[in-house]
Amino acid sequence: MSDSVARHASTDLLHRETGDLAPEADRALALCLEAVSSFTYGASCGDALDALEELLPALSPSDIDALIGHPDYVAIRTDLIRACAETWFERECELARRALDDPSSLTLRRLFSDHIPRDAYADELAVLHSVQPRNILIIGSGAYPMSAIVIHDAFPSATVVGMDRSTQACELSSRLLAACGQHNVRIVRGDAASPTGIEEFDCILLALVVGIDETEKRQIINALRRAANPEAVLVVRTAAGWGRVLYPGADLPSISAKANLHRGLSPHQRSVAVAVRMAELPD
Repeated sequence: MSDSVARHASTDLLHRETGDLAPEADRALALCLEAVSSFTYGASCGDALDALEELLPALSPSDIDALIGHPDYVAIRTDLIRACAETWFERECELARRALDDPSSLTLRRLFSDHIPRDAYADELAVLHSVQPRNILIIGSGAYPMSAIVIHDAFPSATVVGMDRSTQACELSSRLLAACGQHNVRIVRGDAASPTGIEEFDCILLALVVGIDETEKRQIINALRRAANPEAVLVVRTAAGWGRVLYPGADLPSISAKANLHRGLSPHQRSVAVAVRMAELPD
């Protein structure tokens, strides 16, 4: 365990009875509580989240299950996911600003290799290669739109549109795409909870951080089902393995069953992407 994990997990302010949690899982719970406490009072929770991202992959599946089922974790889970999403959003915005301030970084190879794991979009690309879509919508494309860039690079003849509800994310990503010459990728502002004009897309990708919990993500998926072409393919990135501690899953049988087919996740893998046709989703 690194010094950063030990430092953040050992604070006296977060001392609790360990109950039936293993020591490493208990340290992870302390970090979860610290992150939420810092976020609630307007302080940075980035250090605690970084320590969690380092510690959680080392926990066994049974320790992860025990942590997720612990009453103290259950009580703060929605706030923890929100803190995580907002922290990563701010970091992504800062990453986009730094790239825009450094012209030498504005090449696809630099933008991809410097910050994004090579296999980060392997699941999405595998699905897309199987369906060969012509019109692709990426919901939750963010301020640093690597998903849109990577997908357009793999499918140059397809129309790729990124959508985000944040005006700041749309502005930064549009500037970044223009600066690195990606003029064929379009960014639009929109809310996945009330989508309109998406019937033209034959493939819709839903990012991991869209939806603050399973209930909200399920509501968004239902809204997409009602608004999209029934034959369109929905690709949902859902939390898996240790990622279930920090990110929401997709709590629909037609999606969860497919996600559960993924075995042997690599230690760094916090999520998987699964595909389902809109017509297969329940009413």
